[in-house]
Amino acid sequence: METGILFQKEARDRLLRGAELLMESVKGTLGPCGRHAVIQKEKGLPCITNDGISIAKSLQVQNPYEQMGMKIILDSAVKTNETSGDGTTTSILLAYELLKQGFRYMEEGGVAKAFVSGMEYAASMIEDFIIAHAKKIDTYESLAQIASVSAKSEEIGALIAQALKEVNDSRCIICEQGRSYESKLRIQEGMEFSASLLSPYFLAQDTLSCSYKNPLLLISNETIDSLSQIEHFLAYAIHEHRALILFCEDIDNEVLTQLILLHMQKKCQLALLKAPSFGSYQQDLLEDLALVTQGSACIKELGRELSEVSVKELGSAREIIVRKHSIQLFVGANPKTAERIEVLKKQLPALSAAYDIAQVHKRIARLEGKIAVLEIGGYTKGEIEEKRMRCEDAMQAGFAAMEDGVVAGGGLMFLQCYRSLLPLIQEKSKDQEAGIRCVFTAILRPFLQLMENNDENPVEMLEKQLSLDMNIGYDVWRQEWCDLRSRGVVDPAKVVIQALHNAVSVAGLLIRCDVAILTQ
Repeated sequence: METGILFQKEARDRLLRGAELLMESVKGTLGPCGRHAVIQKEKGLPCITNDGISIAKSLQVQNPYEQMGMKIILDSAVKTNETSGDGTTTSILLAYELLKQGFRYMEEGGVAKAFVSGMEYAASMIEDFIIAHAKKIDTYESLAQIASVSAKSEEIGALIAQALKEVNDSRCIICEQGRSYESKLRIQEGMEFSASLLSPYFLAQDTLSCSYKNPLLLISNETIDSLSQIEHFLAYAIHEHRALILFCEDIDNEVLTQLILLHMQKKCQLALLKAPSFGSYQQDLLEDLALVTQGSACIKELGRELSEVSVKELGSAREIIVRKHSIQLFVGANPKTAERIEVLKKQLPALSAAYDIAQVHKRIARLEGKIAVLEIGGYTKGEIEEKRMRCEDAMQAGFAAMEDGVVAGGGLMFLQCYRSLLPLIQEKSKDQEAGIRCVFTAILRPFLQLMENNDENPVEMLEKQLSLDMNIGYDVWRQEWCDLRSRGVVDPAKVVIQALHNAVSVAGLLIRCDVAILTQ
């Protein structure tokens, strides 16, 4: 086993270099004038994007110590993105600036513990100031403005705001590839989710879809190895002259062939679908499906066999439309559905991961029976994928804004903190004060980078900004000075706070390190 150890300055230099490579790779994406990067993945066509998190995740460097520094900073940025859906590049810029200043101070003989304490104190001051100045979102027009800034597209911003309005803020918005050059919003009535057919022979070949009136549903994630497992369901469906929709994990080829023949001979209308999703999310979805169809779900993890399920436990629906990769259900009213929705809503405050929150919101929306689908249009696959990523970021930014309100964008909020709070710093120890001033210097960086990406002189623009009224900032898109908040150039308060706190956290950890150890 090879080992490597670097100490103090040598270790810090390598870690900082990794952070610098990460920062240099994403800094150009900040703001409405942000640049793009081309990423070649292992398979497929190169991806063109200005999504900071996508660029950051794709980076690899040869030096293992530099890679170590890069990954540690990246982890902080990923947490920002998971929590609030935006702010990746801002978090990386702040973390690098804090780290650079912190390492320099350590080389001058500073005390790491006190320095980091000062950083944390400054971050707490700034958070309180941001919360006090955040303004709640009260109109969909405001939400559209926020989404537009995040997506760098007024078209996408307007679609997201309209989608949220249509689904009553349930947050169930799905992005998918459109069939035209323009992006469109489609509202799906009923319960819809992705589910792959186990054979195309169950679809009408002209429409590649099939509609079933008053069908029966067998809901399971079991593997069907023998026809005997489902014979009683088939017999019941034939007797009742009703279609049978089967969900399962997989099916034996011989059994599948027999079912296809039954369907094609019109002895029994059938559709076989692979149980959607995976793990606990699969179980949740199947149980929700069973609830709305007033049936029971046969979950293998709960130790129940298909042969043990009664025909009385089959679900039913008013109508089901099956397509190649999705299914749409129309069901009648069920009071138990409202009860499940209330239970799910009560779970939300305890969740922290953005993915988990999104999954619960999707479940709620499905149960409520209304889903917004954003069909992303474009001329090429690469363009559509790039727009889709921007759209998802904008959605998360919109959700964050709805939760905690908004503050002035364009880097102005941090500058307001700089001008208002720096003079209020109480007497601290030398090292603590150095940590505080380190943070207040770092929060200037997003504004400077925005100006640089807009081909402005960053220093001159900063000097002018600090001489103007506190509420006046530079609108990069329109290239003019104005009241940014009134103009709609705003950032979700949650994004700004998370970007700062995660940057301070990761920088503080690295500043206290003076040994880098490699084992492989």
